[in-house]
Amino acid sequence: MDDRSEKTSIEQLRDTVEALARQYLASYPGEDRHADNKDHQHLRDLLEGGYHGYHKLTYLNEVLKYRISAMKLATEYKDFLQLQFPACDSFDAFGWLSDHVSNIRQEGRAGLSAAAKVGRYMAIRDFVTSAFRRAQQGQGYTYRKPRDYLAMALASSELSLEQARRALDDLKFEITLTIGCG
Repeated sequence: MDDRSEKTSIEQLRDTVEALARQYLASYPGEDRHADNKDHQHLRDLLEGGYHGYHKLTYLNEVLKYRISAMKLATEYKDFLQLQFPACDSFDAFGWLSDHVSNIRQEGRAGLSAAAKVGRYMAIRDFVTSAFRRAQQGQGYTYRKPRDYLAMALASSELSLEQARRALDDLKFEITLTIGCG
């Protein structure tokens, strides 16, 4: 392979990663300061014209494909469960939690309602975790936003905790059937 064709493949990879990075960073991916979001700065550097070699670009490509597909899957789960909630890639999970936690400090019904919703979210989040696969080697850290998003969607629904649990059991059964038939 000559230098020109190698450069072209690196440029193509860079273009792909830049497009995925723009899409991902526009999706409220979470705060940069969290350990599992350590690649956010690399993505921002890339979009600002920073240099990344072939191996770093390949790694970032795999991280982005995993994270974007996990958000799409979370939205598909939400749709399967027939929840009225925005798509995962347009939802600010960190903002949702921050708003509800700060509302807990309010007096009366508003504070009680926020506390109840955060409590539901925490309870549901524990049994949502198994609906999502962990990141594989080369895909960075396991992405928590899809899990948190689905738990928030369920916590915001009219379903009781038991109904939410049953809905997730149905979802997990559907996942098992799909994997078994795929």
